[in-house]
Amino acid sequence: MKQLLHYVSICLLATLFFSACEKVNLEEDGQAATDEANLILRLVTPKPTFSTQGTLEKNNSASSELINIAKVCSRIDCALFKGSKKMKRITQTTTEKHFGQLAMSVSEGKYTVVIIAHNGEGAATISSPQKIKFPHNKVTDTYSFCGEVTVEEKTEKTLTLLQTVAVVSLHITEKLPVEAAQIELKYTGGSSTLDAKNGVGCVKSRQTETREITDKMHTSPSQIKIYTFPRTDQSALMVTATVLNKADHIMTTKEFTDIEVQTGSTSILTSRLFPDFIDADAPPFTLL
Repeated sequence: MKQLLHYVSICLLATLFFSACEKVNLEEDGQAATDEANLILRLVTPKPTFSTQGTLEKNNSASSELINIAKVCSRIDCALFKGSKKMKRITQTTTEKHFGQLAMSVSEGKYTVVIIAHNGEGAATISSPQKIKFPHNKVTDTYSFCGEVTVEEKTEKTLTLLQTVAVVSLHITEKLPVEAAQIELKYTGGSSTLDAKNGVGCVKSRQTETREITDKMHTSPSQIKIYTFPRTDQSALMVTATVLNKADHIMTTKEFTDIEVQTGSTSILTSRLFPDFIDADAPPFTLL
């Protein structure tokens, strides 16, 4: 009887072991050593060059000069799909030696490659090429690639990622009162979830960003940038800026409506937040 139980236990352990191995093979994590990899992807993006049209500052992504993606982001997330099945995923941060180059060992064949480069606090979740979410729904400056790659015996490619977000830059033209501690920016009309296949936002989101007010903001005008993925059914944002004191009491609120946004462009808002607060001889903007 003991021998039978021992035999059954061994069989169960073997089953669990091979099941675990099979699961890992379906979706492998991590990067391979460059000399062992059969797929190497080098990531670049057009060097930002801007032109201003009214209150829109456009990033001309057609720039012929390409730069390493490492110059504009601090995190890279990659997923390889065969059909709807995710076969491989890799996450990189700037602490890694070959940041901006992905090396992996995969079976030969055709894959859909999704690459997201961003500045978030954690890894993006790539559920499918058409659904990418970010930690706490916080959107940062983001660049993406989604396309087909055929892997043969040894495949090396350079892939160009394009800026996928719209940026809103709030230029605060006054010095803020010393009692002011935080600025809370709530905005609607965009998306915090990305469809990388089509390069657009894919859900209706209510986004919130909170910024601590620095000492410089008490002594000079400043800028705050927020990000969203524009949706095809909506081309305008509404932003509410609220200034709070250290006790989290509201000091002032200002609304901005019908803000035109476009992917790869910055919408500039120039305004005072405290209409009755006088600040003389304010120096130039401080970029946060």
